[in-house]
Amino acid sequence: MVNKDKEKANETGVAGDGANEEVPLDPLEVAIAQMRAMGFEDDSGWLVQLLKTKNYDISKVLDAIQFEGKK
Repeated sequence: MVNKDKEKANETGVAGDGANEEVPLDPLEVAIAQMRAMGFEDDSGWLVQLLKTKNYDISKVLDAIQFEGKK
């Protein structure tokens, strides 16, 4: 019985997962989505340019925009 439940769960998830695996995702779109999830906006395209410059590496982008504040 438990195996059948797992199979049902897999059947419902496989169609969506398989479709996503076949379609390559644009690294820019993925990176923009991740940055927006963190609260960043791409006003005037600054974020897109920074992401491209840093080869879509989120940690490098965050390092670039980090500031030390008051000393």
